[in-house]
Amino acid sequence: MEKYFGGPVIPTILKLAIVSFLVGIVLVIFGVEPFGFWTSFLDTVVEVWDLGFEFLGSAWGYFVIGAIIVVPIWIIIRVWSVFFENKEKDPS
Repeated sequence: MEKYFGGPVIPTILKLAIVSFLVGIVLVIFGVEPFGFWTSFLDTVVEVWDLGFEFLGSAWGYFVIGAIIVVPIWIIIRVWSVFFENKEKDPS
């Protein structure tokens, strides 16, 4: 059992209890309540979840906007390289 607790069981549990008590005091001093903390945390998780799906919904728009710039530049570079690389390789 000591392997899982990182040492003797009872001293480890006492250390965790003392540290938990001290952290609780610090949180109360700063006005953090446990229920409010978890509510804020869960609201943040839900907001990140919603933003992720909102991004996926608008990802197609981002793709099209980027393609409007990237594809013509790629075509110009390819055409440019075809005309000028053939002239450099052509000995005549």
